[in-house]
Amino acid sequence: MTDVRTGSDIAAGNRDQDARTALHRLGEEMASSADHLDADEPARALLKAEFHLVDAILGMAGSQPIALFVKCMYRYGSSISQPVHDHPDRVVQWRDARLALVAAILESDGEVSMIVSDRIRKLLASWLD
Repeated sequence: MTDVRTGSDIAAGNRDQDARTALHRLGEEMASSADHLDADEPARALLKAEFHLVDAILGMAGSQPIALFVKCMYRYGSSISQPVHDHPDRVVQWRDARLALVAAILESDGEVSMIVSDRIRKLLASWLD
């Protein structure tokens, strides 16, 4: 591992019980979305859940400048075609990857959260190629 810390790594070290409970609840909501993957717009529903999840993780990481940057990127990204839209298999892969990240953070495992974050980055990159 490198000496560079990520938002998920920092969030994994956050011991605030209210923040951890909120993240756990968001993870449960995202997991239950599996029941609705045949909905008209599962990717858009997942994107909405993603906003809440990222907001919770960024809050736990406690870096306002990074949070502002990421939120701006998500807002911009929501206005353009996403590599997940129109690909039900990708919706499932994205949701499962995000749930793995939530689990690592809730287990306070910063190293695993960094590995999962890297896997998510590579997954997204593979869809953009």
